Order: sequence, then structure tokens, then C-alpha cells
Amino acid sequence: MQVAYDLIYDKVRKLTDGRAPINSNEQAFYSAEYGKITHRSILNICKNPFRGDNGKIHTKEVQAKSMTFDKAIIVSVGEG
Repeated sequence: MQVAYDLIYDKVRKLTDGRAPINSNEQAFYSAEYGKITHRSILNICKNPFRGDNGKIHTKEVQAKSMTFDKAIIVSVGEG
């Protein structure tokens, strides 16, 4: 399963009630409950424990960085 970085960031931001940073170049957002959440920390969580691998999506419509996941690993981590 391949998921674009932007979709991962947007979903985490919605789940944490995050708000956009004042500086649009900053690679982070802010949550009242969790504080500053960086894009790097989100990707590290995707890599450990979910064992996501960096990848790229290349289609005529979309070219984006992505994470590739094994569905069985996601399910086993979610159950544990």
C-alpha cells in the first residue's frame, strides 16, 4: 500500500486537531495536546513501528514522495 506524504500529514493534522504554522515554510504544525509536530517525526513513526519504506508515486496526474507499507504489518501493529 502506497500513501503520499501529503495525505499522511493531512490525516495526522486532522486527528490531532493541529493548526498550520505561521511560517508557511516550516515543516511542522501545532497541536494543543501534543505541541509541535514535525513532518520528520511523523515519517519516523511511519518507519518504526509500521516499517514504512520511502517511495515515489509517478503517474500522469501525480508525482509525489510516498511511504510504502505492508498491510499485514499495519494490521499486526494495530492489534498489538
